[in-house]
Amino acid sequence: MNAPALRRWTLGLTLVVGGCSLTVTSHAQYRRPGLGGQWSQRNLTAPTNSLAIVLGPGQAVLLGQRYGEDIIDGGAEYTHREYRGHGAASPEEEIWFGRAGVLFGLTDDWEAGALFVPIQISPDFGMNSILAYGTRGFRFEDVDLGIRLSFKTPSFQDEDTVLWFRGGVPVSYRAGPLRVDAGAFVPVAFRHWWLGLSTPVRTTFNLAPSVFLGVESGFDWARFTLPHSTSVPIGGLGGYTAVVGGAVVDLTAAFSWPTFWLVDPAPDLDRLQPRAYRVTFGLVVHKLVK
Repeated sequence: MNAPALRRWTLGLTLVVGGCSLTVTSHAQYRRPGLGGQWSQRNLTAPTNSLAIVLGPGQAVLLGQRYGEDIIDGGAEYTHREYRGHGAASPEEEIWFGRAGVLFGLTDDWEAGALFVPIQISPDFGMNSILAYGTRGFRFEDVDLGIRLSFKTPSFQDEDTVLWFRGGVPVSYRAGPLRVDAGAFVPVAFRHWWLGLSTPVRTTFNLAPSVFLGVESGFDWARFTLPHSTSVPIGGLGGYTAVVGGAVVDLTAAFSWPTFWLVDPAPDLDRLQPRAYRVTFGLVVHKLVK
């Protein structure tokens, strides 16, 4: 091949490679950091101009959303309650929920949203509590801190109406495929002026860019003035992330024992309560909006 032909081929190859690089770069910039990334590398708050349709569990903003016995997360939920003590057990209770909502990334450091479709399917069909939430985040290299406020309306089926407010400080740590989410939150019941404390901790690990598994625990004090209301929950989370068109979809499932270990059990209860558990599953769709 002579020199002029070689120069033409070299120039053409350079333009093709450069064009491909420009396309990939533009696509990555449009998707915004965190929206299309693996689970372990996402920031505490949602990216700017992003919308998440919450139909499943596991999102950081819903970690530790506990209000007494009411634990709120997205997706389809089955709750089984049966508390054992001295060879006997409380009456068995089974509850099916379906919860759906949204989360908006207002800026890189501000997010807000709500679970506004809270349907109780059984034992009685009806609407349950609506949960609204917002977070102000502060981003650092590997750690994000935040201030999170949540508000829960009374249950539409509960005659003893109680308004709940919840404030606290979440933290997120990222190290390659490892992610740790934790926080300290204080729920307040306005009508009765109940105060509590919830300190959830969740550790997840990306086995592959699209597959993640995690475990969670913490400490829950349902009500400061109520004896025998402290417990240690245990649970797990798993999921798969897929890119579908211009959206990122998380398929997630979670299992937990909300009161697995009673720190100070009532005299008629066992310390371990493996028959009180929750199963939650569904999906979350993340999109960018203009």
